[in-house]
Amino acid sequence: GCASDTTEKNTDQKILGMSSAGGEERAPAPPRPGDEARYAEKAYWETRYVTGGEVFEWFMDYACLAPLLRGLESADVLDIGVGTSSLLSEMRSAGFAGRLVGVDYSEAAIDTQRAATTDDDAIEFQVCDASTGTGFLDETFDLVLDKGTTDAVMCGDDPAAATRIVAEAARLLRPGGRYVLLSHHRVDLGEEGDHQSGDHQSPSVKDDEWLGAVLAGLAPLVSWQADVHLRERRTAPSDKEEARRPTRRRETRRPDGHQREEDNTADEPPTVYVFTKRRRSPRRRSDVDHALSFQIHEYE
Repeated sequence: GCASDTTEKNTDQKILGMSSAGGEERAPAPPRPGDEARYAEKAYWETRYVTGGEVFEWFMDYACLAPLLRGLESADVLDIGVGTSSLLSEMRSAGFAGRLVGVDYSEAAIDTQRAATTDDDAIEFQVCDASTGTGFLDETFDLVLDKGTTDAVMCGDDPAAATRIVAEAARLLRPGGRYVLLSHHRVDLGEEGDHQSGDHQSPSVKDDEWLGAVLAGLAPLVSWQADVHLRERRTAPSDKEEARRPTRRRETRRPDGHQREEDNTADEPPTVYVFTKRRRSPRRRSDVDHALSFQIHEYE
C-alpha cells in the first residue's frame, strides 16, 4: 500500500511520516520529543534544509497520489510548503502539462529545488509564506497541494496561521478546482468499522481544533464538496501489539488559551482530504461549517 507499515526510525518521522527519496528513512535535526512546536518555526526549517542535504518526501509520493489526480493532467498546480519534495518533478515526468509552481518560506528549500530542476522541467519555485499571502491572482490554479504544511503549522500556538493558509488555497482555486490536504489528523467520523466507503458524515467542529482551523479558511461564499480518503486498519491489534504501538502525547493550545493533551498513534497512515470548489453561493459564513459533510473513501 501507499502508506508504509514500517516503523519509522525516529520521532520526526513518526510524527509527520517522512521518508527520503532513496527509500532510506532518515531525518536530520529532528525536534526532541515534546518540542514539536518547532515544526511551526521558520528558523527550524531553514536550518533543517541547509543541513539535511537530501530530498525528502512527506506523507505520500506521486505514485500514491496518482489515483486522486487522474483527469488533472492539464491543471495548473500549486504546492504550498513544497519543501524539497520531488512531487512536482514526478508530475511533470508523468505528463502533467500545466503550470507547476512550488512555494515555501524556506529559502534553503527553494534553493535546493531550483538546483535540482532544469529549464526543461518548466517548474517554478518561489520563496513566500502562504500564511501571509502568495501574491498570485484570484482563481489562478486548478489544484492546490498541501502535504503536511497545515499539520506543521498546527504544531505551534497559532491556529489562525493554518486558517490563513487554507484561505489562501481557497482564494487561488478556480471553480471546480481541488484543494488536496494530507494530514495525520483524522476528523471524528465515528468508531472504526462504523462507516463504509461512500458514506457521508458530518463531523463536529466544536471540539476539533484542527478541523475548525481548516473549515474557517474555506471561502465564505463558496460551496464545497469534501471527500476524505483514509485507510482502515485491516485487523484489530492484540493487547501486546497495542502496548507496543508508538504514540505521542501532544499539548495543543485552543483559541481560548487552554491546553489539552491528545494521544495520537504515531504510525497511523495519513488521511487525504479533497475539498472541491463548486460555485458561488448566497449562504452566510455561519452556514459553511454546518453544511459541509465528508464523503468517505478508502485507499490501499
